[in-house]
Amino acid sequence: PSHDIEGCHNVTISDCIVQTADDAIVLKTTALHGESRSCENIAVSNCVLESSSTALKLGTEGHADFRYITFNNCVIRNSNRGLSIVIRDGATAENIQFSNIMLECTRRHFNWWGNADPIWLVVLKRRPDSRVGHIRNVAFNNIIAHGMGTSKLEGFEGKPLENIRLNNVQFFMKAENYIDKRADDAFRATNVNDLWLTDVSVKWDKSAIEPLWRNAITLVNVNGAVLDKISGAEAPTGKGYFLSMQNSTKVLIQNCHHNGNSKRLISIKEDCKSSVKLKNNNSFR
Repeated sequence: PSHDIEGCHNVTISDCIVQTADDAIVLKTTALHGESRSCENIAVSNCVLESSSTALKLGTEGHADFRYITFNNCVIRNSNRGLSIVIRDGATAENIQFSNIMLECTRRHFNWWGNADPIWLVVLKRRPDSRVGHIRNVAFNNIIAHGMGTSKLEGFEGKPLENIRLNNVQFFMKAENYIDKRADDAFRATNVNDLWLTDVSVKWDKSAIEPLWRNAITLVNVNGAVLDKISGAEAPTGKGYFLSMQNSTKVLIQNCHHNGNSKRLISIKEDCKSSVKLKNNNSFR
C-alpha cells in the first residue's frame, strides 16, 4: 500500500520500505464534506521507495495549503516519476525541501501517472472554475537523478512558480523503454520567477539515442534566473542546444562548462537577449 498523509500536522515518517502501484508517499488536502485541512510540519526521511506512479509527491488533491515539509535521505528505484508537487485545486505549496535523494525512473504503461521524469512541479486547474494555486520556496539539494523523461517546472499563466532552487543536482538521461516517446529536453522551466540552478549537470546516454532529444536546459517565460556552474551539452541528436531561452529576462549565466563537440551552445530568442548576461564561461570559447 501507499502512504497517504491527508490534512495532517506534525508528522514524521522514517525508515520505511514501500513498493506500490500508486504513489509511494503522498501528501493531500482533500475537501472532505466541504472542508479541508492543511498539511504542515512534516518530515520524511530514510525511506526506500518504488512506485508505478510517483515516489514522493504533494497533491494532486490540494484544497488547503502545504507548508514546512522536508524529504531527506531517500532512495527511489524503478519508479514512474520521482519527486512531484501537483497543485490543481487552488492550494499554496511553500517552504518545501527535497534533499539527499538518489532516484531512478523507468517508464510504465500509459495508464499510470508519470513519464519516467525525475522532477515535476506544476500548477493546473482541475476544472474551468477551479482556483489557481501557487508553488513557491522549493529547494532540491544533492539529487542524483537517472530518468527517461523531461524534468519540468511549470507555472500557470499569470501565476508563475516563485523561488525554485536546484543545488548539486545531476540529471542522467536514458532512452525510453516505450514506443510513445515523450522526452525532449533534459530540464525545462516555464513560467517561473526567481530560478536558481547551481552546480547542475546533464549527461545523455549515447548508447541509445532518442530522435526527439534536444536541449540540456530550456527556459521559457522565466523572470530572474541565475545559472551558476552548469555543465553538460546539447543532446547527441545534434538538434538542440546546451542552453535555450525564450521570452526570459534578467538571466545571469556564469561559470558554466560546455562539454559537447558542436558549437550549439546557447539559443537566445530576440525577445530576451538584451537582458541575458554571460560571465566567466571559459569553455564557451
